Amino acid sequence: MTLKLKINWAIWFILVIVVTVGSAIAHFSSVVIVPIQLNPGETINISVFRAFPCNLGMTLEFKRSGWHQDRSELGKWRTKEYGNLEFDEPGEPIKLVVRCRDKEVIYEALPMSGYNGTSMNRDLVPFFDDNDPKRFRWPPLWELSTKLPSGRTVLNVSILEVGKSLVGERVTLIIESPINLKVRSENLGYRILWWFIFWPLYALLLSGYGIVLLSRTMPIKTGKK
Repeated sequence: MTLKLKINWAIWFILVIVVTVGSAIAHFSSVVIVPIQLNPGETINISVFRAFPCNLGMTLEFKRSGWHQDRSELGKWRTKEYGNLEFDEPGEPIKLVVRCRDKEVIYEALPMSGYNGTSMNRDLVPFFDDNDPKRFRWPPLWELSTKLPSGRTVLNVSILEVGKSLVGERVTLIIESPINLKVRSENLGYRILWWFIFWPLYALLLSGYGIVLLSRTMPIKTGKK
């Protein structure tokens, strides 16, 4: 094997390790999805892994029976104002309390912020008590949110308050990943891991690179026999 081929094989091997490790870390830092029933006092424990420290982001997903179903109890995203968001239809109130490492943080649900034919979503933000259920702090006070450390963390999540028409409904609690296509984290580690969202493309390119190297290596080995 020539020196040039050895160098290329070394580069290929290093790239394979980088893509494999980076993709694995990004995968383990991905979205966590758990069911929860909206009953005051309902409590669940959730295990979450994060490669680097980050704020806790959560969303509640509600079932929908089709495009024709208009769930007014989930609210409607209408008015924006600087410093606050004010809604004519904020939806039924939902508050959760998250306990993590001796710290408690209350989150409240914004009005419906996303939907499709089978589900509707309400984002959860740190609760700021301004005595107005139609007003939400904007941007959210993320400095009040739960801070997830590096490694694995167990979150204790309890339903604190639920509007009357939503009591007893079974929904999906989504723990958002700090690595996603919509928003790039300010954390340098996650900004690097963000690129591993495209790992299938890298795997395809590395496969092609490996095939080319193999095709150039095999004839040399055969000639030495």
